[in-house]
Amino acid sequence: CEREFNLHYWHTMRAQAEQDPIEAAMQFSVPREIMWQLLDVSIDEIETLVLSLRPEHHVVDVHSLEAISMLIEADASEHE
Repeated sequence: CEREFNLHYWHTMRAQAEQDPIEAAMQFSVPREIMWQLLDVSIDEIETLVLSLRPEHHVVDVHSLEAISMLIEADASEHE
């Protein structure tokens, strides 16, 4: 379940990065270089990229969790 959440988190981060990578880096508290890497890999390679990052980027911090939950809620309300 945690692995699936993390993958969903990174896929959501990538979707945000496709809109505006610099804003997404700030929203998710992730260095811009990681955003550019995230945009460069295929969807199927995201998990491999995440596993190759330093351990502190594997763990979702509280601020990022809050940001992701707001994005997911906003996305869900748009589809209602």
